[in-house]
Amino acid sequence: MMTNKGLHSVIRAKTIQQVKQLEVTIAERKQELREAANMGDFSENSEFDSAKADLAILLEEQRDFKELLDMPTLTSRNTDIIEPGCIVEIEIYGPNKQPLFLHGSTANNNLKKLNFTSNNERYDSKKSESNMTNSGFEFIKDKEPDFHGILLFGGSTPRHTCLTDHIFLENTPIGLGINGKPAGIYEIEGPSGFLLVNVRKVKEDENEIQTGYSFKK
Repeated sequence: MMTNKGLHSVIRAKTIQQVKQLEVTIAERKQELREAANMGDFSENSEFDSAKADLAILLEEQRDFKELLDMPTLTSRNTDIIEPGCIVEIEIYGPNKQPLFLHGSTANNNLKKLNFTSNNERYDSKKSESNMTNSGFEFIKDKEPDFHGILLFGGSTPRHTCLTDHIFLENTPIGLGINGKPAGIYEIEGPSGFLLVNVRKVKEDENEIQTGYSFKK
């Protein structure tokens, strides 16, 4: 499955700022190039060669950014459905060699009332007890997730920025498993085994959203 041809709104805003900074740097390099050219003999002019090489790299980066900004912006609907263009909070447990639930990805039907470890309470026992299997509840209730993150979900991205911009691509095994699904808990098979994935969509009106991630120590 191909990554959606669109730009996450958060990445677009950051890219616009990067382009502005890049334009200033390009102008500086062009001025350096003019000054180096005034020094005369290009064959022995290391300052000219260095400025010319730097400018070529910057102009290529500028073209890459322009291609991104020419893409449409991914829009996320005001629902709890996980979709490219939204921000997700995600917990991952595992991998496990064997699936924990007989119904695979429908584990969500049994576990959807569990809350995130970032909340004060892990679950509401009165509301949740009838909606989960004892084995599922016992597995997750006292465990620290192997991975926890608040991440941008989906869309095309600049080169080498998935980690620095905290992006979770939708064409990964987990991305495919949660894309188009409501918030909840899903069991997903990955390259190393079966993963229990607890995910929710972060609402745009939540104050001061900070993306980031951490692994279990």
